[in-house]
Amino acid sequence: MGRYVPFRARQAFFWDVQSNWWSGIFAGLYQPFVPIIARDPRLLHGSAFDVGLLLTLPFVGMFLTAPAAELGMGRRPVPIVVWVNVLARLLVVPAALVGSPTLFVTIIGVHYTIGALTLPAYASIVQQVYPAGQRAKLVAMTRAVALAGVVVGSLAGGFLIELVGFRWVFAGSVLIGLWAMVLFSRIRVRVPEPSATPVRRGLGYREMLNILRADAVFRTFSIAFLVFGFCNIASEPLKPLFQVDILHITPVWVGILAAASNGVCGLAYYAWGRYIDFRGPYRSCVISFILMAGSALVYSGTTRVELLLLSGLLWGLSIPAIELGWISAAADRGGAEGMARYTAVHFTLVGVRGLTANFAGVALYDAGMGFGLGADVSLRILFAVLAVGCLIGTGVMAAAAKRRDWQHETPPDE
Repeated sequence: MGRYVPFRARQAFFWDVQSNWWSGIFAGLYQPFVPIIARDPRLLHGSAFDVGLLLTLPFVGMFLTAPAAELGMGRRPVPIVVWVNVLARLLVVPAALVGSPTLFVTIIGVHYTIGALTLPAYASIVQQVYPAGQRAKLVAMTRAVALAGVVVGSLAGGFLIELVGFRWVFAGSVLIGLWAMVLFSRIRVRVPEPSATPVRRGLGYREMLNILRADAVFRTFSIAFLVFGFCNIASEPLKPLFQVDILHITPVWVGILAAASNGVCGLAYYAWGRYIDFRGPYRSCVISFILMAGSALVYSGTTRVELLLLSGLLWGLSIPAIELGWISAAADRGGAEGMARYTAVHFTLVGVRGLTANFAGVALYDAGMGFGLGADVSLRILFAVLAVGCLIGTGVMAAAAKRRDWQHETPPDE
């Protein structure tokens, strides 16, 4: 691991890696196939609204991270992550049994929502057990292992779904997901000692606004994510529509694309982790936003399923910087005591745009269809427009990077 890592961090890292491996396999067996199964006329034959609903519901959980962070304060974070995830993962079983596309996406959406509630608790674990100078690198390594699991699960899932059907594959994947939580429960985190300064309860939305008002760097960072994230999220429901309706994708190809993009993502995590540890999170987000805009542009111009591998490559290169970027930014701005609160602010804003952007993407698609443009032309125009929106967010993130540099170089008394 390079520089010395304390024993407690190494012990937590050991169990975190093992848990992430099995969680990755669990996710790979079902997650890449959910929107395709919901949309495919040979399976559940859901509408564009069903796809938008599927991708919107997970953001409800992110919108609720503020009260989740508040409820978790002063409690051991590991049991929160374990038991909430157990409940979430068990919901995949009934989802595998239903025949209605709307009920299917609702159950899966609730599954995602409940899982998202563990984000502040996991961020707290990361803050407590991984040393600051190596935190991004260690988290990157656990993510790389998880994504290696996703690659294995996606490849296996694509073939298994064509062989035995998605219902058996989804239900069986739950056993792997539960085993991952058994391993995660072995992580030991000390219960935080009471601070000399009493911590005020009640992280409400007014207090989150106060954090944004008081912290100019984090405010600019959040605005950049708001612009970029809205455009990026709005493109997500359009991707399965394009894959199924225009390119007529098969489960095997869904698995190949997911394995390729997540494989690149896993390899990129380590490089981004080292980059962020030395250069900080803000510049990394600038680069990743540009890469993600390029991923959307590929959809705008492609005519073959195989060419989506390029989009997946750009997606895989950008995701590690985005995830490690917000974690590092929250740690940078919030410190040990404020990490969970800054995490809650970030994911509340993710939830706000997620609750609107997916339906905005579907509404724009329906508008294009209403003007008689056709599905193919409507989708290609939308991908191009949303890519431009991502680049606008890139410019705002560049401003956040400059502001952070200025603040770092300015003496405290100026």
